[in-house]
Amino acid sequence: MFRHNYVRDAATGWHGTESGAPERGGYAFEIYENEYFWPITNNKYHTAIFHRGGTALVHNNTATNYQALWKSWVHRATRAWGRFGQCDGTQPHDGNAGVTNAPGYPCLDQVGRGMASGTELDQIQPQGTSIVHIWNNTLINSGAVSHNNPSYVVEGRDYEISADDSAKPDWYTPYPYPHPLTQAGSSLQGDVNNDGEVDSQDILACADHILGRQDWGWATDVNQDGVVNVLDVQRVVGLMNSD
Repeated sequence: MFRHNYVRDAATGWHGTESGAPERGGYAFEIYENEYFWPITNNKYHTAIFHRGGTALVHNNTATNYQALWKSWVHRATRAWGRFGQCDGTQPHDGNAGVTNAPGYPCLDQVGRGMASGTELDQIQPQGTSIVHIWNNTLINSGAVSHNNPSYVVEGRDYEISADDSAKPDWYTPYPYPHPLTQAGSSLQGDVNNDGEVDSQDILACADHILGRQDWGWATDVNQDGVVNVLDVQRVVGLMNSD
């Protein structure tokens, strides 16, 4: 997660499954509510966010004087890297769907790819889709998107983009800000969301934590048994009923 930052003369980016061989690239990123500023108006930097692998949620950022807010690069489309080789339709760990001008598509861990079937190279495929969502960003003297390998990263298949919030996934809710783990916890048992009350919102927060939708930290272990599960939800209900 990268949020609430002022970025000047620079960009945000990460490696994919390529130049870092034998290590694989990043998987999932959230980039939002940042201000990117490039001071040279007649010599724009190529991108504010350089995306080389995995998936991302990119929203509510402001980019000034960049060629593109978001740029994709499937590095293995044009050359071999270590044990991964080139994504040319011959590697068993790539999808090799026979897409025109993209013979290895989808490449291992490329932009818009999600969870793999296994951890070893011979266990990767099929690798699920996890498209990139880009929405509600402000562009000042900047373009929206660009691609080093446009046949490998296609709008509607590998990413969605909108000027409003229509590309926002229905399931998504940003982490609270400031994050609860950076704040002093509540002394009230069962107050999972640290708002000073034990109520239905704490039940929802505890459930979200268990389901992996939002991390509410140590406060979710309401019964203090070292495990966060349905027993903690039941404990919150019990505390509510005891008031």
